[in-house]
Amino acid sequence: MIRRSELIEDGAGRAMVDVTFTVPAHVTEGPVSVVGDFNDWDPYAHPMAEQTDGAHVAVIRFPAGITVCFRYLAHNGHWFDDPDINGRDHRGGLIHIPRWDDALGLDSELDPVLDAELDAELDAELDADLSAELGRPGSGPSQAKGERKPRSRLK
Repeated sequence: MIRRSELIEDGAGRAMVDVTFTVPAHVTEGPVSVVGDFNDWDPYAHPMAEQTDGAHVAVIRFPAGITVCFRYLAHNGHWFDDPDINGRDHRGGLIHIPRWDDALGLDSELDPVLDAELDAELDAELDADLSAELGRPGSGPSQAKGERKPRSRLK
């Protein structure tokens, strides 16, 4: 069973999602690991913790907006897949980690419109700041009227 958390900001402004992988007790006995492209298929990177009911659980944090390929590796080299995958490729099961707009239910077709509105608001703020600086004699930069300061784009 796979359960995805709500989106989390990681403190550095990145959107992250905690994914809980659960293998019920009746599926396998002994140690189990989650292995995949996110940990270079290393069976020691994400061992699952055995719960009191015999289920195995691992929680792994992923960046939002990616697709992850993974499988479970159990005792004696037994590989198996989770039934809750979003798809499959030649390596194993695939799960999609949602982006901000996926979680908010925004149509990705709206992104260019939202970006254009944000750009217009930023341009208006920059024009207002530039006008205020140019309108105060001696306090603004020595910049010809109409020239713009370079700005970084948020994307």
